[in-house]
Amino acid sequence: MRALAALRPYLVVGLLNTSEGMVTMLVPLYMDRLGFEAAAVGVLVSAYAIASLISRLPAGTLYRGHRARRLQYATLLAVVGTSLLYPLATTAGPLLAVRALHGFAYGMATTVNLALFIDLLPPGANRHHALGYFTAALSLGFTLGQAIAGFVADWSGFGWAFAAAALPPLLATLWVDAPPPGERPAPAGQPAAPHDRSAHGWARLATPLRALASPGVLPMALLGFFLAFFLNVSSTFMPLFALAMGLGLAEIGIVRSCHSVANSITRPFSGGFIQRIGHARIAAGTLTLNAALLFLLPNFTTMLALAGLMVLVGFVRGFGMVANAISVAEDVDEAHVSRGLASGIYYGSRDLGAICGPIVGGTLAGLMGIEAMFRVVPPLGLLAYFVGVAASSRLSGRQAPAAVRGP
Repeated sequence: MRALAALRPYLVVGLLNTSEGMVTMLVPLYMDRLGFEAAAVGVLVSAYAIASLISRLPAGTLYRGHRARRLQYATLLAVVGTSLLYPLATTAGPLLAVRALHGFAYGMATTVNLALFIDLLPPGANRHHALGYFTAALSLGFTLGQAIAGFVADWSGFGWAFAAAALPPLLATLWVDAPPPGERPAPAGQPAAPHDRSAHGWARLATPLRALASPGVLPMALLGFFLAFFLNVSSTFMPLFALAMGLGLAEIGIVRSCHSVANSITRPFSGGFIQRIGHARIAAGTLTLNAALLFLLPNFTTMLALAGLMVLVGFVRGFGMVANAISVAEDVDEAHVSRGLASGIYYGSRDLGAICGPIVGGTLAGLMGIEAMFRVVPPLGLLAYFVGVAASSRLSGRQAPAAVRGP
């Protein structure tokens, strides 16, 4: 019974991301079926991430242990409801609205889910391994969702496929737990006086910016951004490239599932390796390999070749994702940045990457074609990551002597 109870948080994250995998698989193909151009697909896909990003700070602010379970119930049910709206949206305006609503609901659900998962870890738990299993459950759910969505869409159409995507988060409500009561460190900094509403509003807006200056937060955010950037370039435009090569929906679902299976396999076993090597080195290595593999994607024009390539991408990305999740629990001091806010920044950085990836990829694909886009975007993204890391390191180096000298 104790082992079953320990599995409950993993079931919740797995089921939530099964739905996400299904919707992520279906939406670009659904838009292509409706006749949207590549640039329009990129913008509409990004609307989801924009809404998710907007949801992060409210979710992080609302999160408290005593109401975590109720928040998780509400956000899971919101994901269920918005998943059912897709078949009703057949033009740009309604699709934009549905994408925004769904993104907001999913952003709230995942922010609460990560914070709740960390709070459910027992004292003395090995967080490297626990976060590895967490990201493995996430990826496994995403994998199953993509495979299921492709077959359901082929057999029954997009309407039934989107309805099927609403079932996993509904089932997840059966296994949501509340964190044990206990004292948690209070984040540094006091809120503005209640009577000063203007100052209070500015303080709330400035909180995430101040948090980025806290130790470990900015490197975590940069890694999350570029992992998501590369993922969303490939997840949005690889299916369209594959369609142009003559692959069917089910075949594309299998290709994407191969990526997610490889991604999932590495995660449960990567915690110890990352602990020895260090997540900064893992970040640099995984992003470099990820960019190189996506650069080569247009050379792979059959289902088997694409599947093999996406397996390699999945292996590489799995290590990066575990390193990124570990940094939330290990590198961010809850005495300075609250658990909810750290979770919001973690997912918010990924949302920004999900926004920029499809928009940048879609714009360049519209100008030069999808194949040429894959030759340009991954190297530029990798260069931007290393520039960001170098700038962050230089800023930290300048701040350290000032902190030593004092005022």
